[in-house]
Amino acid sequence: MTGKRQYGGVAFATIVIVALVVFAWTREGQRRRDLTDRAEALRIELDRAVERDVQPHPPLLGDATEGEATVHYRRAAKLWVDAQAMTGPAEELLARTSDDAAWPEIDAVLAGGAAALDELKAACSAATLDVGALWRSASTTGIESVIISHSHWCGLCLVVRRHLRANDHTAAIEWTARLLTWCRDVEFGVPAYVLIANAAVTNLTDAWSDDVLRTLDAASLDRLVTVLQRFEDTAAPLDRCARAALLGSFEALHTHCDAIPERTRTTEALVGLADRIRASGPGWTSRTAALEVTDPLPGTEVGHIERQARESRARLRLLRMAVAHHRGERSVLDDPLGDGPFAVDERDGAITFRCATTSADGSPIERTARRR
Repeated sequence: MTGKRQYGGVAFATIVIVALVVFAWTREGQRRRDLTDRAEALRIELDRAVERDVQPHPPLLGDATEGEATVHYRRAAKLWVDAQAMTGPAEELLARTSDDAAWPEIDAVLAGGAAALDELKAACSAATLDVGALWRSASTTGIESVIISHSHWCGLCLVVRRHLRANDHTAAIEWTARLLTWCRDVEFGVPAYVLIANAAVTNLTDAWSDDVLRTLDAASLDRLVTVLQRFEDTAAPLDRCARAALLGSFEALHTHCDAIPERTRTTEALVGLADRIRASGPGWTSRTAALEVTDPLPGTEVGHIERQARESRARLRLLRMAVAHHRGERSVLDDPLGDGPFAVDERDGAITFRCATTSADGSPIERTARRR
């Protein structure tokens, strides 16, 4: 009798355990289905919010010309590769622009890349931009498919510096407008390339040093501030890079779900990140908390991308405030890396505008303008 009771007890326990396992498995399966449905809903929502069709492409100086920008960007990328095969990489020369001995080589590189620079010039004045083409190019390989290239911004920066070296401020401002148009297009189309755009902006704003600004006449200062203002007016909203990067991550999850390791954890991380971003406030402190990822997984580098975009915008606003100072105006703009305006420090005939946040390497993001 005792044996039968023990057997009955074991059987009952087994049934209970199996039932609990089935319940847990069913519940986990339902949780995963709910999570997948939520991720798909967010993907659709982001796809509607992030425009990826052919967009108007207003120039920062002058009038628009007929054509579509990515056609010319693609040609420029191919031409620049051909030119570098003969003259050497432009990237290496950017660090040597302060060396007089380097300029014969720089001039040779720019002469060899003249056709590529002409295509970039045409791209920056084109009337439309195919954002979808930029988006697709980020996931393809081969030179024929390349639209955005390191050589684009390096070549444009070298041209700006060459004209500044020759004190040809009119030409330097025209090429500054083209470089900033390229940066604007990169931020609209390829979130992962925002790091490249930030490098271009950093180099450009360094080229327009305070010593250079102090030599500009009133007309040149007016043209430069017009370019900077038009960039701000036509650039992507500061949060677009994060939304576009999230969209790319959700699309990768949707398209290659079986190839993504730890898919459930990645989906949970992305859904949580998207929800925090939607609930965040306008200030950078709130935004930073929303973008923080304690368990980084593929596709969750959204915070880094938005921070790079905001740093680019901060450097350009610092330059804009310095130009305003040399025009005899007082201008204190909002700090994209803070919760209000830039900090201002005035002493000894100079004014310093400072970001609330340092750069990735810990150095201050600031700019000082001295009396003319």
